[in-house]
Amino acid sequence: DGVNGDIYEDGNIDDLYQKVKALLDHPAHRIEKSKNAYTTITEEWNAETAAERFIALASSILNNGKKAVFEVGVCGKVK
Repeated sequence: DGVNGDIYEDGNIDDLYQKVKALLDHPAHRIEKSKNAYTTITEEWNAETAAERFIALASSILNNGKKAVFEVGVCGKVK
């Protein structure tokens, strides 16, 4: 939130409006977030990483009953 995108409260139109307005009012921040989002998608949320992490997670569960834990990205901790 705030680094490569923005999270707004579900159903809260005022919160959504404020987030969109901030993007429109601050082009430099918008450009920075868009670059960060691109990096996140290409480096963390891609098919190769998803497949590798899914296999690691499934193997971990099957072999020792424990879940593999990744800090961010696919199969990562939910904050």
